[in-house]
Amino acid sequence: MRLGALILSAALALPAAAQTADQQTLADLRQDMIVLKVELGRLSRELTTTNAPLPSTSAGSLTARTAAIESELSRLTAQIETLEYRITQIVRDGTNRLDDLQFRLCDLTPDCDISALPPATPLGGETIVPASPVVPTEQAAEMAIGEAADLAAARALLEAEDYPGATAALQRFLDSYPQTPLMAEAQLYLGRANAQLGDYKAAAKAYLDSYTADPNPPTGDAALTQLGLALGQLGQFDAACKALSSVPTRFEGSEFIAQARAGAQEFGCPAF
Repeated sequence: MRLGALILSAALALPAAAQTADQQTLADLRQDMIVLKVELGRLSRELTTTNAPLPSTSAGSLTARTAAIESELSRLTAQIETLEYRITQIVRDGTNRLDDLQFRLCDLTPDCDISALPPATPLGGETIVPASPVVPTEQAAEMAIGEAADLAAARALLEAEDYPGATAALQRFLDSYPQTPLMAEAQLYLGRANAQLGDYKAAAKAYLDSYTADPNPPTGDAALTQLGLALGQLGQFDAACKALSSVPTRFEGSEFIAQARAGAQEFGCPAF
């Protein structure tokens, strides 16, 4: 009796989960997936909690029902991953455009301090975080290894003084991994490549993004120092002096303090 009710509840869950993607919101898909996971778990426990053999017809029906739920669960997971990717791409692109406009506006405003610009707020408010991870641990580890390898390849181009190639590779990396934990490091390399190409505005933007992503060593002190130097190259000496003078204050004992002081002296900043 209990097994029959269990199978009936699982059967009722399938039509609701089988709505088309156009009829469902992302929240609906998540809810359907959770329901299916619960039902699948209950069915699996039913298969393993008794030693009594089931009749062949019931066993076949239960196995088929379990397989159907697993198939539906895979379909819903794929739909959620697709929607999440599209939403993330839209949010990232829109946020980057607004951030770039903010940077340009500050660049045109005499009293604006670029180094003090706050981080851009993602479109829609808070960053979208999945309720539960949909990428298996092994796959996530492979993705992390892939990110590190791609960044290492881009860095190799930078060290080989192939600055156009490094710039392109780093931009591809940032486009491919918008939520990477290596964001600060990648933006720092991008700033260096752009500075070597003489594009100090793009370099300053990358250094600012690097510092915003992680204001702590080992990238934070380098990014703030290089930001100040890039601003000086752009003729924004007040902002450059503010950024450079902040290095010894925020990063006591940093190896970049001497470079910051040398840059400050070059730009005519007050001694610090």
